[in-house]
Amino acid sequence: MDREILETFDSVKSKTECALKCTENLDCLSYFYNNVEGFCQTHPVVFISPVDGVAKSFTTYSTVFGVLGSCPINDGYINHRGYNLCYKPHKTLVDRAGAINKCVGDGDVLFTGFNTQQIKHVAQQLNSSSDYRAVTGGFYIDGSDEADEGQWVLSDGSKIDWSLWLPEQPQNKTDEDYLALRYEEEYSTTGFNDARTTWLKGVVCQKLV
Repeated sequence: MDREILETFDSVKSKTECALKCTENLDCLSYFYNNVEGFCQTHPVVFISPVDGVAKSFTTYSTVFGVLGSCPINDGYINHRGYNLCYKPHKTLVDRAGAINKCVGDGDVLFTGFNTQQIKHVAQQLNSSSDYRAVTGGFYIDGSDEADEGQWVLSDGSKIDWSLWLPEQPQNKTDEDYLALRYEEEYSTTGFNDARTTWLKGVVCQKLV
């Protein structure tokens, strides 16, 4: 319950009031409400595993998703209302070609993010879940320096925000040309690392809606 807190409120009279506080903030994706203490806590992520965001007695957990075109939230997609995002992390390990095929097969693309804030949100979402943090090697997303070694760009040609790289990354080896988001236990954070096309990872797919 104390991971990735957005806001906390006391003396909240009902779960409906807590839900309204969450919906008023476009960064809010979920909330906990304790009907005994009148305590409301909002979060910018969705908790995927039961061991994450553990609530105490008399506390209920709910998610808040807006109406975002054809984002299939009932099929595991996450809808961020403020960033107009619809995406889904997949934990099954695949190489980069397999990652692309997985996304395309679902009518999606490799997660791109159209600004730094969107990418930071997805990194935060992956960081908040023990299931996602445990995925070996992290998750493939859009981004490469294949065309020009050391010059990292997204598929639309925009440059990568260097503040999102993990420490000692990118290594910029000639065969590590593709971008991934990986949890680094030493620093307790999720960020960019460069990867080979043959490495097995999860993948974050984005539905353009």
